[in-house]
Amino acid sequence: MTRIAKLPALPGLLGEIEQIAGLQAALQVASAAGGRRRYVPAPKRLDADHWLVKAVGREKAGLIAKHLVGENSGLPITFPLGPAGSRAARWHAIHQALQSGETADSIAATHGIHERTVRRHRTGVSGMPSDADNRQTKLFD
Repeated sequence: MTRIAKLPALPGLLGEIEQIAGLQAALQVASAAGGRRRYVPAPKRLDADHWLVKAVGREKAGLIAKHLVGENSGLPITFPLGPAGSRAARWHAIHQALQSGETADSIAATHGIHERTVRRHRTGVSGMPSDADNRQTKLFD
């Protein structure tokens, strides 16, 4: 009888975390750090205040850290977003947050997006028409 390995429900890095610590832990990591670059220390350097420990607990954080960075070193890692909501609603929320002066990190954390996405919106390279684009089309109405 051939055994078939269980495939992760999530792709890439989150799939690796799922296989090591479970689906719930992978989703918690995506929620806590998705779209952002976060430092993951060696397992022995994880303390109770570290974001990964707060997200998944000490035991699972240790397993994840060991898999991602090994025993003796730490690394900054950009975590994937994971499951996300409506794109148009998210773009509107980003625009509102930028208008109110929030930082890229704060916006990324609040809305579950990459910091790069926030920077692209700030510079008008988001894929959505910017205010300047909207003003330009009005010249020809």
